[in-house]
Amino acid sequence: MGYFPIGLRKEGFSLTEDTIVRAKSLAQQAYHLIREAILSGRLQPGERFIESRWAMEWNISRSPVREAVRVLVAEGLLQENGNGYEVFRPSLQDFHDLYEMRLAIEAMAARLAAERIKEPTLVKLQENVEQTQRAVTTGDGPGIISYNTEFHLLIVESTNNSRLIHSFQSYTPLIDYYCLLVLTLNQQQTDIVAEHQAVVDALRAKQATDAYERMFLHIRHDLTVIERM
Repeated sequence: MGYFPIGLRKEGFSLTEDTIVRAKSLAQQAYHLIREAILSGRLQPGERFIESRWAMEWNISRSPVREAVRVLVAEGLLQENGNGYEVFRPSLQDFHDLYEMRLAIEAMAARLAAERIKEPTLVKLQENVEQTQRAVTTGDGPGIISYNTEFHLLIVESTNNSRLIHSFQSYTPLIDYYCLLVLTLNQQQTDIVAEHQAVVDALRAKQATDAYERMFLHIRHDLTVIERM
């Protein structure tokens, strides 16, 4: 299978753009900063990850960085490459595997949410759609990714099904990462706003079958973008 490029790398990337606050957990800060570098495209798919470089730039020991790396490997954003680590490079099969899981979990979550969702969550979802529209209009890729994750999380949480919620949370980091790839490949020409609005409309109307179908088509659309490349 082929691998897919990313186009959001910042020119002149330097680790010193990020800082460590010593009053907080070093491992947790390292985790968030490395994760942000991956999801922003500053660290490219397949790029070698050198623990000592990050530790040296931040003037900390390698232990917190190593602990952060363990979490990122478990989440799937970093992978071992024999003698170290590199940023995960998904193949087409990887996309298929994740999106088949998403179709099973999130389409069912939409069906259940149509029967169980409360008005405050519907209000949050509508606000989310409007925020997503602004992000699309301004070309704010990271914003689109953040709002997309929030949208799907709100729906899954509204099912009140702890196992569905746990399953969704287990692959959330990969959703963010794959969403970045989809947006990059698709040059941010996305129907995400219209597709999310259609899901919200079905949830508000308490149309369980329609909510299921709208969510299924929405998730399947991302995979179609990848398959066309």
